[in-house]
Parts: sequence; C-alpha cells; structure tokens
Amino acid sequence: MKQLSLYSEERGCAAPTAARVLDVFTGLAYHHLTDRHGRPVHSFAPQLTELQALVLDLIDIPHSIYTA
Repeated sequence: MKQLSLYSEERGCAAPTAARVLDVFTGLAYHHLTDRHGRPVHSFAPQLTELQALVLDLIDIPHSIYTA
C-alpha cells in the first residue's frame, strides 16, 4: 500500500483525511507587487513542493491552478 508523507516527521499516511491533505497547502500564496497607485508591477507565483505536486497529481488537479 502506498503512503504519503503528510506528517511533519514525514511519517507515512495511507488514508489521509481531507484536513490533512489541505494542510499540505497551508501558506501557499500568490503575491502581487503593486506601485503606490495600486497598479500591478509584478506577480510572484508560488513554488510547489514535491509533496504538493504529488498530491495535485493524485487528485488530478493541474499544477497551473497554483502556478499560472
């Protein structure tokens, strides 16, 4: 049986809860830099970890949802 390392000590988890899966994405954010008038200057897409990318692959969600 395959297991994901979803715990902080990288212990495997064969049947994670939805809350545990969502915890993998805590802190993942897209940042927008604006000038003093609120006009966009630059956007910074998040970098997915290997675990985040694997979870997205397993639930068939394209990485571009978070990185585009």
